[in-house]
Amino acid sequence: MNAPLCNHDTPQDFAILEELKQLLKPLSKTLSFKKQIHAFRAFYLDGETTQQIALSLELTVGSVKAYLYEARKQLRGNPQIQEWVRLY
Repeated sequence: MNAPLCNHDTPQDFAILEELKQLLKPLSKTLSFKKQIHAFRAFYLDGETTQQIALSLELTVGSVKAYLYEARKQLRGNPQIQEWVRLY
């Protein structure tokens, strides 16, 4: 999905989002589990909702949220992410 996050996003906001998506693609390979990777990509890169992901993976919404939490926790200490955040 290539839509802005909300109606108030500017073209610059959208460009930053696209840059972050490109950075996150290779980093998602460091995640531990296949369903966790799918949930991460679907939510952050494809813009799917937790409900859509839960249906596609045959999980509860709570499980999807737990996968996303664990993915963020694993990526939080990544130096590439930390550097990118400092730039913006």
